[in-house]
Amino acid sequence: MRVFTRLALLGGILSALLLVVGGMGLYGLAATNEALRTVYEDRTVPAGQLGEIGAKLISNQLALTDKPFNRLKASIAPLIGHHPCAKIFVILTTA
Repeated sequence: MRVFTRLALLGGILSALLLVVGGMGLYGLAATNEALRTVYEDRTVPAGQLGEIGAKLISNQLALTDKPFNRLKASIAPLIGHHPCAKIFVILTTA
């Protein structure tokens, strides 16, 4: 066999091997992409929903704690009347 023939055969084999390895890499990337899509759909979306639930829970807690304070403020305000500390009470309760 001539040297040129051997080099051409070697080049062909290496080119075919390059195509096979490239195809395997593309297949691996597709499989990884699918796995990450599954992770996103199964875990990230519910985590966002839990964040929304947590925000609504905090909003409800603030609403529940604010109502008794407003009732207390309404019941104390007439008692203070024209007391010198009335302005301080108004400033503290509106902050």
